[in-house]
Amino acid sequence: MLKTVFKNLITDLRIIASSKELFYASYSPFILLLLLRIIQPEASLYTLSAITVISSIPIVVGALIGYIHTGESYIGSNLKKDSLNTAFSRIIEILILSFILCALAAFLFNPVQSEGWLRTVYVCTLFSLQSVQIFLLLLLTSAKGSKPLIAYFVNIFFLVAIPAGLLLQSPWNILFFLSPQYWISWAWVTSDLTESIISGMISILFIIIPVLFWFKRIKE
Repeated sequence: MLKTVFKNLITDLRIIASSKELFYASYSPFILLLLLRIIQPEASLYTLSAITVISSIPIVVGALIGYIHTGESYIGSNLKKDSLNTAFSRIIEILILSFILCALAAFLFNPVQSEGWLRTVYVCTLFSLQSVQIFLLLLLTSAKGSKPLIAYFVNIFFLVAIPAGLLLQSPWNILFFLSPQYWISWAWVTSDLTESIISGMISILFIIIPVLFWFKRIKE
């Protein structure tokens, strides 16, 4: 299994590196984070902006791998025709890649300085689960012959939910409670450990339930 995972990872990275568009998309979050560090906005604004950009990394990872394996440029394969082992190996590949990139960005740019490294690892793990959800959403739309408009809408909603959900007061921020990104971000910024754990558990529910539903639909 691990051999297949790393083989898939190397193959996908080569595909990304060989495509100018995919390559630019892969490192664009780091360029934005670097610009934020150079501009040096107010601390609270930097935290909110950096968290939003870092939360885009699992979306980028899931979307890129999803595009490679379900987009029009992908030739001759579909997860529906692959073995179950290959399907899970791709999911593990996405988890590993997303975690590494999120952790790298989080430790380099440190958007929440009041919390330690353990909280950062916890949040990056949650973000990596999000990338699987995006990947399976793209896979489902492709397997059903639909255009990925729903997937793009969901991605935009996830990103908008972070600044909007954290800035708006109740009850207006309730609109964004369905976004796992909102709960993951709150789990990162809150100083209350119990509240952080609860927020993380809520985000996992909003990630896993749709993933199980979509994966069942794909295998039908």
